[in-house]
Amino acid sequence: MVQTRIEKRLEFIDQEIAGMKKELSKVPVIEISLNEIAKSIDLMRLRSEKQQQLLFTIMETSSRERLAMSGQVTESVAKETEKAKGKENKAASSKMTESDRNFGFDRNERKMDSDDGFHDRNKFKKIEMPMFTGEDPDSWLF
Repeated sequence: MVQTRIEKRLEFIDQEIAGMKKELSKVPVIEISLNEIAKSIDLMRLRSEKQQQLLFTIMETSSRERLAMSGQVTESVAKETEKAKGKENKAASSKMTESDRNFGFDRNERKMDSDDGFHDRNKFKKIEMPMFTGEDPDSWLF
C-alpha cells in the first residue's frame, strides 16, 4: 500500500517533469519571436520618425507658400485699389484723396477685426446650464 502511493507520486512527478521539459523547449522559440517583434518595432519607429520629418517639411513648405501667396494677394489688391481711387479722384484735391485712403484703410481694418470675431464665435459651443430652483434637490446629486 505504501509502495503504490510512492509509485503514484513518482508517476505524477515524472508527468510534471515531462510537462516542464515541454515548456522549456518552447522558450527558445518564444525568445526568437520576441527578438523579431523587437526588430519590427524598431523598424516601425524609424519609419514613423521619417514620416514625421516628411510631414514637418510639407507643413513648413505649405505655410511658406501661404505666406507668399497672401503677401502677393495683399500687394496686388492694394495696387488695384490705389489705381481705382486715383482714377476716380483725379479731379479731387490731394486732401480729399488722402482722407479717402485713410477711411478705406480704417474700413478694411474694422472688417478684418470683425472677421476674427466671427471665427472666434465658431470655435465655441453654446451650452445650457441647469438652474436650481429649489425643487427636487435629489436630482442635483446624481
